[in-house]
Amino acid sequence: GINSTSSMLSKLVKQCRPLVQQAARATVRQMSSSRTVRVPCASHDDAQLAGWSSARKVNSRRMNPGGNRGMQDAAAACVTPCETGCPEPAHSNPVCWNCNHSKSKQTQCSPSLFCDGCGVMLPIPGGTNFFDLMGIEGETYDVDTKVLDTRYKQLMAKIHPDKFMQKSKREQELSATQCSQVNAAYSTLRCPHKRAVYMLRRLGFDFEDQTSATDPEFMMDVMEASSEIQDAAGDQNAIKRVRYEFYEPQLDANCREAAEAFARQDVLLAAEITARLQYLKRLGNMIQEKEEVM
Repeated sequence: GINSTSSMLSKLVKQCRPLVQQAARATVRQMSSSRTVRVPCASHDDAQLAGWSSARKVNSRRMNPGGNRGMQDAAAACVTPCETGCPEPAHSNPVCWNCNHSKSKQTQCSPSLFCDGCGVMLPIPGGTNFFDLMGIEGETYDVDTKVLDTRYKQLMAKIHPDKFMQKSKREQELSATQCSQVNAAYSTLRCPHKRAVYMLRRLGFDFEDQTSATDPEFMMDVMEASSEIQDAAGDQNAIKRVRYEFYEPQLDANCREAAEAFARQDVLLAAEITARLQYLKRLGNMIQEKEEVM
């Protein structure tokens, strides 16, 4: 009866899985060949990025995971984030607006937030990416969130608007702007899904909602977990079971796979993992909402 039907469905899913994955990869390749890419830097938000008409098209040849040369070319093309139309050149020589002090060539590209000469707050240099802004060495997916949390608290202690209430109007405006940019960088790098989306864009692939390209067996597991959460009502044990037996193990496993994919600059695999992380993000939100009302 029911057990026999479930067994048949399980076998059918396993048989169809390779075909679905092949179709998913083909869909991602097709999307990457015509997708407009805007590579973000810390100095500009998504609304500004969306308005730049000079955003370039990604060459589908660069998205071929079998061609390491192509992937290296794609990464090299994104070394300077603001080349895609940002109004500020990424490697301009920053000069203090207050005392005209210029940074040395050795430190020109570091995202210093204060003038070395007079100590006033400076605009974040154009081309500063989220990793540089948060003091994370190298653009790696494997981010130590404890280090990130500490760095965020240190930055906010220096740039929070409350510390500039008696300063000039220019510094008050810069403080508000820097806080917004640091918050955006922190929230992006702190979230596994947002971090993956950001890194894909840094590699020239503008990820959007691609959950349709996700492994169907994984999707079935997520749907089952979602149903269990919805049916849990006030059952704390059911919520804990989903969290500790499915959600957290899956999140850890996919984060490890994402780190490996980004280390190899395998954009297509990273995009597939990012789609799974998107599902897990939604599941995590459901778990959190249930836990808050219990």
